[in-house]
Amino acid sequence: SAGHCVIWIDGTTANTPKKSYGLFEVGVDIVAGQTNVLNYTIWMPLLDMAHAVTIPSPTQSEVVVTTPALPGLELHIPPQTTILDRKGNVVTQVSITPVPVKQPPFPLPKDVLVPLYFTIQPGGAYIQVANENGPQGARLYYPNTYHYPAGAVFNFYNYNADDKGWYVYGQGRVSSDRSQVIPNPGVAVYEFTGAMVSNPSNAPPNGPTPGDPPGRGDPVDLQTGLFVYKKTDLTLSDVIPLVLTRTYRPNDYISRAFGIGTNHNYDMFIVGPNDGGPFPAGYTYQDLILSDGGRIHFTRTSPCTGFCNFSDAILTATSTTTDFYGATITWNSCGFNGASWCLKKKDGTVFGFPDSTNSTVSQAAAPIGMRDRYGNSLTFTRDGSHNLTQITSPSGRWIQFTYDTSNRITQAKDNIGRTVGYTYDPSGRLSTVTDANSGLWTYTYDINNNMLTIKDARQIVYLTNYYDANNRVYEQVQADNGTYLYSYTLDQNGNVTQTNVTDPRGNVEQVAFNSDGFVTSDTFAVGKPEQQIITYNRQLGSGLVQSVADALGRTTSYSYDPMGSVTSVTRLAGTQNAVTTNFAYESTFNRLTAVTDPLGHKTSFSYDTSGNLVAIVNPLGNSTSLVYNSAGRPVSVTDPVGNTSQFAYDSGDLVGTTDPLGRTVSRFVDSAGRL
Repeated sequence: SAGHCVIWIDGTTANTPKKSYGLFEVGVDIVAGQTNVLNYTIWMPLLDMAHAVTIPSPTQSEVVVTTPALPGLELHIPPQTTILDRKGNVVTQVSITPVPVKQPPFPLPKDVLVPLYFTIQPGGAYIQVANENGPQGARLYYPNTYHYPAGAVFNFYNYNADDKGWYVYGQGRVSSDRSQVIPNPGVAVYEFTGAMVSNPSNAPPNGPTPGDPPGRGDPVDLQTGLFVYKKTDLTLSDVIPLVLTRTYRPNDYISRAFGIGTNHNYDMFIVGPNDGGPFPAGYTYQDLILSDGGRIHFTRTSPCTGFCNFSDAILTATSTTTDFYGATITWNSCGFNGASWCLKKKDGTVFGFPDSTNSTVSQAAAPIGMRDRYGNSLTFTRDGSHNLTQITSPSGRWIQFTYDTSNRITQAKDNIGRTVGYTYDPSGRLSTVTDANSGLWTYTYDINNNMLTIKDARQIVYLTNYYDANNRVYEQVQADNGTYLYSYTLDQNGNVTQTNVTDPRGNVEQVAFNSDGFVTSDTFAVGKPEQQIITYNRQLGSGLVQSVADALGRTTSYSYDPMGSVTSVTRLAGTQNAVTTNFAYESTFNRLTAVTDPLGHKTSFSYDTSGNLVAIVNPLGNSTSLVYNSAGRPVSVTDPVGNTSQFAYDSGDLVGTTDPLGRTVSRFVDSAGRL
């Protein structure tokens, strides 16, 4: 009959004494009056019966079914379980067989990263548990294939041929020893149809701590051991410049705008629980994922009763040392068509994000607009696959993107005709880049998608990386054979607590981190007479530096307002010679309004309603005034004695200056804003 139907793919009819095939239940939609053709190939796996497990019926105790072909995968069958096949016969033998991810019997969910796939046979068998006090279904434990950190959350998928198809039936977490992904209590399957896990957020498992000092070497992030490679391909000057920067980092197995592990700065995205989230249900937090995988965590600060709804959600960032501190996310379009979430920074900059509930690609949660406090906007144009096809500056300059069938950028082109070309290897990694000057860059990788070498446009292999079993860089060789060495100290959960870096001259730097990933001490020239140590006392949770002790033991202390802005700096703190500088801010855009030095000398700053600095009064009472255009660019500056300098603009570009004597300098720029 027409409509949704269940069909059985029965490979058992081809069984021989030495070969066995599976049985699979699949949902299809039938259109009446025509031949209905499946849009996929049915791959029939040969079952691994050599490692099938014989079970009693009913089971007397928990039975764990495993296979040496997939170490770490476990099917836990509870006591007092009876398994019946589709014909109602009692099952006494269960097998697990690996299935190639690219050759399943029926399609896996689209755009979901699947670490491994398998079939449990007999297919379509039902699980009945007589024990009311224990699990009411079988529980699947998965290997932590991609070495996610302890506590990382995974979605558990099951297949329902009757109506749902592939659906998330629960969640689980990576075990404390990082070996397995364990289902949460109550997460179980009741029929052998199809099952798998996937990281639910489309975010990498970890990333550099935003706001931490830059990496060492070329560079390696010392808190994670990640090689974080950033390269800017195109820039266009404007009130808000366009800067296309791609970032590669290991341990990210998702194909992004530039292939596996490589993204760009305009495809940052948000993740977090939603309508289907775990208890407490609803929108309790959101994370902004930067292009290098670093996370800005937003915690719900608005109240919720039971379910945490989206419509009244206010989420605030207070655990970062970056300019995102004090930023909020609310259910608001920000004035961008198609946006549902508004991220507003304390300086008045806003980003519009779409509602990405149940999205399977990170681009579906990426920004669709940005605007500064003056009203200058970046326009993001995205296609039906959420790929960024063009970004346009306030003055109409643009960068356009062309994609292949795998949603990877093959060309970036700007409004003056410069192009950058990109190609990919058979495994989906960025392989070559032809830059805007026609120079060819080449990248190579190991089987774990770790970038091994970089050959620049001069055809010099200027960097070679070596990785340990956890995909951390332990050695880095530069073009002149200078070598950096990295060694890591880990806690019980596999997190880096200390890193030693040996530079090409043999000097060792030792950097220690707290549980939030922030630097707590930095020791230079370890083991040498000139050894120096700088220690940082940080506010737990936020990472804000409360005091710094230098190599001579001198302490500088800091205090902050609720928006994370420094309100005082005390040098030689704790001594009789302590001196303090104080700072004050206005409440609208958190702009600096006053600085008072240790002698009581005060400099004041005044602003208009758009946050433009319009007056500076020094400690002697002398005033400097400024006037701005609607884009927030200064058009005149008048000093304390009345001398005025003027500035002229064309489409956001500075094209002329006139000094107090009336002398004018003209500037001529091209369509990219270049002089």
